[in-house]
Amino acid sequence: MRRSTKYLMNFIGKIFQSRPSLIISFGRFHKWIYLISKGKILGNLGDLPVLILNTEGRKTRRIIKTVLVYYSYQGKIFIIASFGGNPNHPSWFLNLKKNPDVKFQIKNEEFNCFAKILSNKEKSLIWPKIVVFYSGYGRYQRSTSREIPVIELQLR
Repeated sequence: MRRSTKYLMNFIGKIFQSRPSLIISFGRFHKWIYLISKGKILGNLGDLPVLILNTEGRKTRRIIKTVLVYYSYQGKIFIIASFGGNPNHPSWFLNLKKNPDVKFQIKNEEFNCFAKILSNKEKSLIWPKIVVFYSGYGRYQRSTSREIPVIELQLR
């Protein structure tokens, strides 16, 4: 990641970290722009790639679309349920725990997948790479008492 982009993303991450409502509001705006442009606009946050995750609402059963940064490693795609270090899990994570059959969209391509929540052992192998990818995740983990889940999106 370029130095200026890294600085900007860390600065933004610190602002969002203590403001879950800001994360949610920006996410709605980001999702709208991403979907209209098919990922051509805001398909990345700085150098961080993003996707749209489609989960089924655990209460409403409606499809809920969420913009998330993803990490790709050895052909696998991972998403991180950090919620900016908030003490609660993000709602999209609770949705996929109830129904792990989800879809995601990168640019204008959509994929069916199974969302596998990594065990602590599996997470310990990939977590250092994720923190190098975006150091904010390490800060988020240090600022919360909950274990931040890492999810592998396994294509079907």
